[in-house]
Amino acid sequence: MKIKKKNLFEIFLESISEEEKDILNKFFKDFNSRCQLAKGDKQKMKKDFENAILYYHNLNINLNKILESLDLKNLGGFYARPAQSWFPLDD
Repeated sequence: MKIKKKNLFEIFLESISEEEKDILNKFFKDFNSRCQLAKGDKQKMKKDFENAILYYHNLNINLNKILESLDLKNLGGFYARPAQSWFPLDD
């Protein structure tokens, strides 16, 4: 039987209150419903959010303030949907 090693975000989740866990669950539920990226890209972005939460938590920033900053509404439409057209780059 292989034992799964906990990642830093899982360890973080064990250290916070139930209220904070509920806030995070709501945040990621909202993220899942609003983010329309492809599954693999969505998972990578979720991991980026987890890393950002850990980073700001280590700076002693309040969880509500962290999540307010990371809300998808602050990212604009670029991340809300897959690219529909591509623009040529200059050589």
